[in-house]
Amino acid sequence: MFGSGGARRAADRLAIPFLGEIPLATDIRTSGDAGRPTVLDPDSPFAGAYVAIAERLAAQVSIRNMQRELTPLVQIRF
Repeated sequence: MFGSGGARRAADRLAIPFLGEIPLATDIRTSGDAGRPTVLDPDSPFAGAYVAIAERLAAQVSIRNMQRELTPLVQIRF
């Protein structure tokens, strides 16, 4: 349905971090529709993709927060 690698190429083009990709799998939809997200099943082949994206997202939030802390709130120019 969709090609592969488009999100990675877009992230590269926009100079933003690529967090990952989730396959379009029927198991993901059916488990979500049943109220049991696939990420809750440690044996799911797709759970790892969600966890990896969440970890990368948390890392990027941490990096952004650290950069903000290092940015001075007041700049004095002469």
